[in-house]
Amino acid sequence: MSDAPLLNELRRLLAEALPGLADPLPLQAERVACLAGVPLVEDPDMHEVVVGELAAKGSPEAGAVLRALSRLFPDPEGRAAAAADALGAGPAPAFEVRRAVRLEAPDLALVGAEVHAGGAVFAPRVIWDETGLRGYFGPDAPAEEVQAALDEVVEDGAEAVHPSVAAAALKDLLREALEAEVPADEMLTIEGPLVVHALGLEPEAWPDLPMLPDPEPEATPKAPPRPPADPRTKKAKRRSQKAARKRNR
Repeated sequence: MSDAPLLNELRRLLAEALPGLADPLPLQAERVACLAGVPLVEDPDMHEVVVGELAAKGSPEAGAVLRALSRLFPDPEGRAAAAADALGAGPAPAFEVRRAVRLEAPDLALVGAEVHAGGAVFAPRVIWDETGLRGYFGPDAPAEEVQAALDEVVEDGAEAVHPSVAAAALKDLLREALEAEVPADEMLTIEGPLVVHALGLEPEAWPDLPMLPDPEPEATPKAPPRPPADPRTKKAKRRSQKAARKRNR
């Protein structure tokens, strides 16, 4: 992060994201912390730089992100927590897993849950299929929609499990994915630390996975070349046009 382009990117991110925290959506500070903390998965030594940039803002919004950062990307020195305290940030919202599901099949694994936090309801999930790891923490939604989505997963073969069983299954899944160097999609790469925290795992459970490459854009098929015109057809067309002009005189 000491690299100038990366530092400039962090500053751009904070300049765009922090004003929106004056009237935040549920867990918006945690989402900003996920974005700011992406480099910390690969290099925890960057904590000092990231925390320093946030602390320099000196605003309540920066304090909220620091509090979230201290929970999702903790460092042994506790820099983010101390900086959040210095800015008077309040406590982080509690997470409660009301319901969890798990699916284990030869070509598919899934862990999902209904999570209540910050006065809202979420449906985080992680899926491992032939393409790699996919998933998200997702936006908040009405409780009945989240419950209906989990019902649908159960109808498709998943089993309802205790939250602790879902957490253990997710931990094993992520460990196996790391050992196999399975890539993860962009959304899960960003929101993964929030997913593992919401399901009750320690922050270290989120691994440094390679990212799935962007899908190649489909080539636009070329139109087949027009066949050469038959000279007899061209001559007949000219005669037809000439006759039409005579009729219209």
